[in-house]
Amino acid sequence: MSDESRNLWPLTLAPRNLRTPISVLRRQAEELYQKTKGLLRGEIIFDGKDASLSVHFNVVAPALGRYHFWVFTVYQSANVFPVTLRSQEPGSVGVKSETLEEFETSLAEILASKWVVENVNALWGESIGEG
Repeated sequence: MSDESRNLWPLTLAPRNLRTPISVLRRQAEELYQKTKGLLRGEIIFDGKDASLSVHFNVVAPALGRYHFWVFTVYQSANVFPVTLRSQEPGSVGVKSETLEEFETSLAEILASKWVVENVNALWGESIGEG
């Protein structure tokens, strides 16, 4: 008997090409980088426990010693949906999304909130001053 193991994965195993909350976050990180000409970056941090995943989104200012502003966290299970999106703004609560459209709507509201805009604008201004 050979010591070599054979591949037991089916030939049909392949990544699905679909938009997910994580792909939306990656796109928003890239958009922030482009908008600020690299002065600010979106940072996505994954924290997996058991069958759940927490995804933290920070805005990072490299010119300020990588100072970061924690904007929100996405909580999801092994299935993509539902997800819960929670802003780190004091007093905010998590918002559950059953679809990608609901998630994008909730995310847009957080990103456009006065709290996020003021903090991101301040980091951007400080980063320009350091350049």
